[in-house]
Amino acid sequence: HVLVFNTADPLLKDKRIRQALSLAIDRAALNKALWEGHAQIPPGHQLPSFGEMFLKDRPGYRFDPARARALLAEAGYKGERIGYRIIPNYYQRGGEAAQIMLEMWKAVGLNVEMETVENFTQVRAKGLQIHPWSNTYRLPDPSGALLVNWGPNALIQTRFKHFEPPPAFNEAAKALIGGATMADRRKAFSTLLDIFEDEMPMTTLYNPIAIFAMRNNITWSPYPIHYMDFRPDVFRVG
Repeated sequence: HVLVFNTADPLLKDKRIRQALSLAIDRAALNKALWEGHAQIPPGHQLPSFGEMFLKDRPGYRFDPARARALLAEAGYKGERIGYRIIPNYYQRGGEAAQIMLEMWKAVGLNVEMETVENFTQVRAKGLQIHPWSNTYRLPDPSGALLVNWGPNALIQTRFKHFEPPPAFNEAAKALIGGATMADRRKAFSTLLDIFEDEMPMTTLYNPIAIFAMRNNITWSPYPIHYMDFRPDVFRVG
């Protein structure tokens, strides 16, 4: 689960405000309150399943309310209203997360208000500033994750125009795809994440958990995606 910050918005075009929005979020507290501590908080837009491409030493998205307040002061933020546009109950515990984050943002001086809508057409309509989103990882590699969702050919750049990166971001994306060695690709990915986390078009919250319960006479294995296949060759009773 992530939050999208519309970098084309007149107020949020100042990346210091976007950075402050991220720094104000206590992800550990969200994890404890909503997931009993079982959700994963990855170090940035990546997962351990990336294997050699996983940059385990990165700090990821930090919680630092003092830095958030300082950035807001530098940006000259004067309490302007910021809209958090959400489809209630679309994402598991998304409504509860929103209410908690509103209080976290308020604590550092951000004036964020919830805007409830019915569908993603309304979410992405004129005036969008922040909205929750999920980032599916198609492949265990940044080319099938970060680039699919945020890269040069991603809809958020080409169609919705909510992320207008500096040229160096898309150049690093090309280097990631075309890297001749794993070392070259890791270097490009590190550069990509440095730019991405500084520009802050989004922030990662957590990877939510899925819990399944079944009788002990049922044979079935859950999948890592929310797809419940009950065909005879994968589901048996008795």
